[in-house]
Amino acid sequence: MAGDFIWTPEPRMLERANLTRFMRRHGIADYDQVVARSIADLEWFWKSVDEDLGFEWFRPYTRVLDSSAGIAHTRWFVDGRINIAHNCVDRHAASWRRHKLALIWEGEDGRVARLTFRELSLQVAR
Repeated sequence: MAGDFIWTPEPRMLERANLTRFMRRHGIADYDQVVARSIADLEWFWKSVDEDLGFEWFRPYTRVLDSSAGIAHTRWFVDGRINIAHNCVDRHAASWRRHKLALIWEGEDGRVARLTFRELSLQVAR
């Protein structure tokens, strides 16, 4: 990918990245190739992302996308029901990640707060 970058991740970080895992799983060689494939086959890409990240659906979708009304009116994950709070917080708070760092908040006054998934879940539930 061409361009000037302010920050370049360390090789160790790239090795552990979710995108690296995703690309290897699907035999994709580099970032430009994953971008091209995501554009060429939207349905494959988003179904693969869903599977890779292991989202928990309360009701499974029947189709990844329906653009029959035009691309501007595409319906995504048709018929599916999902809870974003559950997928982003609750499921991690109930897993081995409960004591892992979930959030770092920095206020305008310089205060910093760190919350684990369990602590964040308790705050969300309030």
